[in-house]
Amino acid sequence: MHGLSNLLTTKIYRYMRRKVFMLLAVFLAIAGNAWGNDEGYTWDAETQTLTVTDLESLPSPVPYKEKVKIFIVKENAGTEIPDRIFAVNSVYDTQLEKVVIEDGVETIGTSAFSFCQYLKEVTLPSTLKTIEKSVFYTTKISEIKLPDGLTTIGNSAFLSCSELTEVEIPNTVTSIGTGAFDNCSSLEKVKLPAGITIIDEETFSYCSSLTEIEIPEGVTEIADKAFHSCFSLKKVTIPEGVTSIGWNTFYGCNLEEITFPSTLATIDRRAFMNCEFKELVIPGTVTFMGMSAFAECDNLEKVTIEEGALNMVNAYAFQSCKNLKEVILPSNIEVIGSLAFVGCDNLTRIYYAGTTEPLTDTNYVTFPDNEGLEVYVGKDYTGDDEFGTVPINKPHQVKLHQTEGGTIRAKAIVNEREITIGEDETNDYFRKEVTTITLSYEMEEGYIFQGWDFGEANITLDENNSFIMPHEPVTITAQFAKEYSISIEEPYDERISSSQSMAFAGTTITLTSNEGEKEIAGFEITYEEDGETKVESYTGNTFDMPKADVVITNVTFVEPEQPSDDDEDQGNTGIHKPQRPIKYYNIYVDTICPGLNVEVSKDVVQEGHQVSAYLTIQAECDTTGMRFEYKRGLFGYWKDLKELEGVQPGEYIIKNIYTDIYIRALDATLPEEEPTGLDDLEGIQAYAKEGSIYVYTPNREEVTIISMSGAILKHEEQVGWQSYAVNRGIYIVRIGEKVFKLKN
Repeated sequence: MHGLSNLLTTKIYRYMRRKVFMLLAVFLAIAGNAWGNDEGYTWDAETQTLTVTDLESLPSPVPYKEKVKIFIVKENAGTEIPDRIFAVNSVYDTQLEKVVIEDGVETIGTSAFSFCQYLKEVTLPSTLKTIEKSVFYTTKISEIKLPDGLTTIGNSAFLSCSELTEVEIPNTVTSIGTGAFDNCSSLEKVKLPAGITIIDEETFSYCSSLTEIEIPEGVTEIADKAFHSCFSLKKVTIPEGVTSIGWNTFYGCNLEEITFPSTLATIDRRAFMNCEFKELVIPGTVTFMGMSAFAECDNLEKVTIEEGALNMVNAYAFQSCKNLKEVILPSNIEVIGSLAFVGCDNLTRIYYAGTTEPLTDTNYVTFPDNEGLEVYVGKDYTGDDEFGTVPINKPHQVKLHQTEGGTIRAKAIVNEREITIGEDETNDYFRKEVTTITLSYEMEEGYIFQGWDFGEANITLDENNSFIMPHEPVTITAQFAKEYSISIEEPYDERISSSQSMAFAGTTITLTSNEGEKEIAGFEITYEEDGETKVESYTGNTFDMPKADVVITNVTFVEPEQPSDDDEDQGNTGIHKPQRPIKYYNIYVDTICPGLNVEVSKDVVQEGHQVSAYLTIQAECDTTGMRFEYKRGLFGYWKDLKELEGVQPGEYIIKNIYTDIYIRALDATLPEEEPTGLDDLEGIQAYAKEGSIYVYTPNREEVTIISMSGAILKHEEQVGWQSYAVNRGIYIVRIGEKVFKLKN
């Protein structure tokens, strides 16, 4: 019995030990996948879930940002989701698919989930008040419930959410930012809140699936491009109280009908361009109708503008409304802008309620050249032609041009009204014999006025610079010319003179020698053109003036013939050897590396003479591998200049100069505080010192400096030495195909 007891005890012990080991294994497995810490979050690697319990303690950047598929903010974890918490620059930088934000959070920061292109599901808390700008930009959410209590939706908050189909904005929202739902191409249905007073710019532009919208009462303004290119939008309800419809607001919408409120005052340019309604009534409260407001509405057949405050049908207002047949204008219309009805191929009748012509701006080009078009002046809209039709005296355009150096001015007097030509070319059309045009001009300093050019038009100006508009287009050009300066570089300014100190482009300039029998053999001129210095060489003593100030330099002379000793011995027969002109050559100091300084005794040297180069070396500079070289001519070979040491310490003399000289000093090094750079075998150098990165390239190379965070600080081409100011840290420097890691 005792033995049986021992046997049972042993089996029970072994069984319990196995269970303990199994539980321990499970615990360790769980601990490997989901664990917490004191930084306010837990990470479950198996489900790729990041759960946040304390937003203020959450590290930045977010842990496991590239791996997170599910992001959960627990209740009372904080009041604000940080800016750009999951924002990425590439779709490959995120796997985020689901966001759950529990109560307590009041604000979602700017661009928090911007460009998370796998994000499809979002749950928002009931405590949320503000969605900042670009929060869900370019995500894949298809639906979202915005909580009651939300007050603000920021600019571009849902921009380019291409799978979002429906949104109901709670009445607690009082502000919807610019472009909030721009380019939500699948959005079909929207309920706007009662608390807003403005529909901001581009709020729903390019929502190409949106079919109808009801503007809530209380809205006073529909801003620019609010519904631009909503191609499926057929119906919109605009309530009383709306006073302004902005630029391009309903451009390209498929609106089949439109009714304006009696409060409307402004219809801005292109507001309803390319819409589909057949009839249009513009209320008398409208005071301004912009250019092209209803242009290219192909189905529009009838337009009525009610009596009221509008005094002008602006340019292009109904241009190319191809099916427009009838227009009714009130007596308050004074001006019809240029091209207002051009392209209205089926327009046959225009009724005007006044008793005199409304076209006080001379714009009969306003109307198309339709055969049978009748313009009636009178109060009867029924078609009674008691007052007869207005004869069409078609105007022609006046175009203004000017050459460089001045500005043309022109004013037209039409029916005692003065019009400035050129402010808006669409209005620069005038009828023959009823328009007087007066010309004037303003000149820039240094220019003169040379006259008027009227092209092919037969124009004669009177004593007031005025003419009567002919029955043809007129192009007027005011012609100006500029005087440019001529200067002579030292020492030639005492040796030669110029025929002019100022001259117009194209003028022939003659140079004269001041040295008796010495004649000018040749010279160079330098001038600036398009930001570059141009050099031109001439033989003789004349040149044609370019369109720039010029400097005359490098003058050569023909020496007068002198009798030789042989000539004297031979009885002065008058036969002499010809003298060639004296030449001068430039001394160029080319690449100089840090720690060295090079100066030369002359910048220009007469042929056959010499120049001294002076080399100064900083005390701490290492000159072990230094090269101090010169070459004769641009295509010469570099030679060691140290072999030509002169009398003074640091002086090196180049003699017998008959070509341009180039000097350079290379490969000296300054001591470094620590090893921060390397030289490669091709002569490329890079090192960091005292807040700067120094780079040397013997040939033109692309240089890119990248911080350890991945930010590109510099990207440009260079040759020679260049320094770049940087903060302390470690940097990657790419020079062509070479890569350096530098610590500053």
